Amino acid sequence: MKRGFIMILCTALLFGCVACGDTTTPSTSDSEATLSRTESTGSIPDSVTESVSSTTQTEDETVDTVSNQVLACDQYNRRIVLYNLDLLSEGDTLEKGEIWSLDAGYAADMKYREGTVFGDVVLVAGTYDSGIYAYPEKTPLFITKDPGNNPHAVELLPSGNMVIANSTGNCLRLFYASAALENKEAPRYTEYELKDAHGLLWDPEYEVLWALGSDELAAYALTGEGTEEKLSKISSGLGASLPKEFPGGHDLSADLTNPNFLYLTTNKGPIRYDKENGTFTANFTQSNQIPKGYLKALSNNPSGTFFFVQTNGGKGTAWESMNISGWCSDQISCILNTENGVRKISYKSTTSAFYKSRAFCGQYQ
Repeated sequence: MKRGFIMILCTALLFGCVACGDTTTPSTSDSEATLSRTESTGSIPDSVTESVSSTTQTEDETVDTVSNQVLACDQYNRRIVLYNLDLLSEGDTLEKGEIWSLDAGYAADMKYREGTVFGDVVLVAGTYDSGIYAYPEKTPLFITKDPGNNPHAVELLPSGNMVIANSTGNCLRLFYASAALENKEAPRYTEYELKDAHGLLWDPEYEVLWALGSDELAAYALTGEGTEEKLSKISSGLGASLPKEFPGGHDLSADLTNPNFLYLTTNKGPIRYDKENGTFTANFTQSNQIPKGYLKALSNNPSGTFFFVQTNGGKGTAWESMNISGWCSDQISCILNTENGVRKISYKSTTSAFYKSRAFCGQYQ
């Protein structure tokens, strides 16, 4: 299985393309990806370097502090923000732990990727300037103002190309951001159908792109290079329909303590996917500590600490007038192991409304 299995599949897919000819005719089969080529409005803007803010260590700390950093979408202030939770004691507000931020418009997803073809970067998917930003400099390396209809997730491929999942658009858009490495022309994008597309994750072990829709976890192999790169949906062997009791896929992340597992959030709670066996389970480490409803994102780090944002389901917040109270929260929560056992700690913000949070870790899995 794994790489050898995917190479066989990719070879079959490539021979299939030769036999059928180079076509982009949309498929009407539910098991096939619909492919269409369109010109994007992507661009690579001039470099703009900004200074990085910093926060000093606080003097008043307790023994039970969270030993990591977390990245979040702050939709109230239209930015991506990084918190160092080591700087916080219980009862502190998140503002005390802020160490970096990026003006990024109305963002719905963000990821930190380390040592890519662009270097260390923060990826952003949102209504306005979606793209790739150098970290920590904040220099925009590739920007598109046409990310699609309701972008919900973003991922960077090994080639430097970028994929955005669009929920209302029911598609994945593959942007040829790698062209930014050679020139400043606006690259094209290729679009692939996926119902209610919500989550994305590159898998370096299986060499596939995982994509989460409303009722399936799909796997895509890569073929071609550069601006000729394509996604080819794998029809069997990897991926699966979501369990009927856990409909409505929303977020997708790797288990950074075990590369065989993926975490999914759904309308009915979080579940874990076993890549080797192709099975789902709702019972995993610390699952009884994780909320089931209104969970927009779930991630962990190599030490096993979980991070998540649980929205308040539209019940009164300071942001009701902005009509984001139904899907945002004023706090970020974590679940960690301490000398006193498993603990759940939530840190509130007095100025931000969070849609998602992610463990600040640059590895894919």
